[in-house]
Amino acid sequence: MKSDAYEQMNKKFEILDKSPIMEGFPSDRKLGLVSNCTVKQFAPGKVVCRAGRETDFVFVVHSGQAQELPPNFESGTSSGTSSAQDLSSAAFSNERIFSHGDVIGGDDALLDDPFSRTVTAVAPLTVLSMKKEDYLGIKDIDRDQIEWQSRNYEYRR
Repeated sequence: MKSDAYEQMNKKFEILDKSPIMEGFPSDRKLGLVSNCTVKQFAPGKVVCRAGRETDFVFVVHSGQAQELPPNFESGTSSGTSSAQDLSSAAFSNERIFSHGDVIGGDDALLDDPFSRTVTAVAPLTVLSMKKEDYLGIKDIDRDQIEWQSRNYEYRR
């Protein structure tokens, strides 16, 4: 009989292995990341990340869906939930939907910025939570490239 710890490690590796951001990434390096990652689940309406908070973690979507809330949309309570009425009454037609393989907070991490938008689960959501430093290591991005992207981003604003 396999232990719970083994099952958790196996699940994390499976999520990492099937994620498009890991394509071409050596298996031994994936195994190294697994111990630093956490599988998190969010019910519909739960906040995954909130605008303005530090981007200490990046979330890789394994299953389910999440959606950016409009910039001035405030919902929910201090517990991080939004009522179904709040979510259904808002006009989200122009907001980004995140699904399998998408990275929540990746661009903000690259720019070393806080989360730029609040993202909420719209269906049962399973993500792999990864430290920002680990994500930057996957992306093989050095400090000069991050600074260049940041300047380029500011120019486009």
